[in-house]
Amino acid sequence: NSFFFFFQAEDGIRDFCLSRGLGDVYKRQVSTQSTWVRKPKANENAESEEVKSRRGIPTGWGFDTVSCANYFWEICIWTTYAVLNRTKTSYAFVLTTIYVLVQWALKRHRRYRKEFDGKEGRPLYPKNRKAIIPFII
Repeated sequence: NSFFFFFQAEDGIRDFCLSRGLGDVYKRQVSTQSTWVRKPKANENAESEEVKSRRGIPTGWGFDTVSCANYFWEICIWTTYAVLNRTKTSYAFVLTTIYVLVQWALKRHRRYRKEFDGKEGRPLYPKNRKAIIPFII
């Protein structure tokens, strides 16, 4: 039997004050997440228009061939881990991760094509760029 624990050590690293235990970390985490969720709703339309005007087509480190190179590299890393680990659990994890990341990449790829349509001064998204796996998907 395996037990998995998730600890967010971020608070102890970034804050100068000493941590008072896990309860304190989780209280801060909940308050931080609730602030993050509420913040975009306060001025949603103005902020989204501002962000859209600053966005560009991603390039470099694999982004010249796929829309979501970060997902591609994550798949490569987890596949390497599974091959080195050689357990059914790690292979199942890789397959699940690939399924989820491909869905996200296809959605983002469609959004990029729609957003960068070449109209009204916007750049045109490259037609030969794939979503996640170079030259395939």
